[in-house]
Amino acid sequence: RKKQFFAFIKYRPEVVTMCNYQYRNRSFLTSMFGKHMISLSVDPRFYDENIKLHDIPGPYVLNNVRSLRNLDWLIKIWIKDFHNKSGKATLNINPKLVEYTDEMKKANIYERKYGSRDDLIEELKQARAFAYTGHKSDIWVLTVEEAVQMCVPVVTYGIGSVEDRVIHNVTGFIAKNDREFAHYLEKLLFNDDFYMMIRKKMFKRRGFQNWDSIADIWIKKFLY
Repeated sequence: RKKQFFAFIKYRPEVVTMCNYQYRNRSFLTSMFGKHMISLSVDPRFYDENIKLHDIPGPYVLNNVRSLRNLDWLIKIWIKDFHNKSGKATLNINPKLVEYTDEMKKANIYERKYGSRDDLIEELKQARAFAYTGHKSDIWVLTVEEAVQMCVPVVTYGIGSVEDRVIHNVTGFIAKNDREFAHYLEKLLFNDDFYMMIRKKMFKRRGFQNWDSIADIWIKKFLY
């Protein structure tokens, strides 16, 4: 411990976080020599993939976050606040994260299949919205950014690092309560004009935050 402490004082390391949530909550002692927030990007295939701007997918809602992370909360919102308005809309989640029940099946909640990156890209082309409350343990949320780059609007509470991934009324919507969460889903799924308004904004932003721009930030901060 003493060696670590003396090395810390000697070399004066600066802390780099990947999201504003981490940045705000970093302790003073561990970041006393400086702290920076530098984001990441995604595989270029997600923003280079050819997608047709005016395609309007069916009411397919995706959540492919690979751990539980408030999935039970999302399912509760879907069943209690949304399903009676949802018609043929489906919520598609990763398998074996929660016990799959008859109630979930009746509410059009289905377990999707894991697949390749090509499979995910094709699935995102068919998705009308991405639903994820967010979680305070998230440090970047790759799945959300992949959805954004494929022009799939995200409905969230903006908890944790999701606040950095979603710009309200541009790349999705940040809800304040369960009813508002369900309301944004309903408008995205069943109002084509509203959906296209968001999709056009997202289309213009594709590739805005790519690996070249991220590398430029690192170079300017630490090499110049």
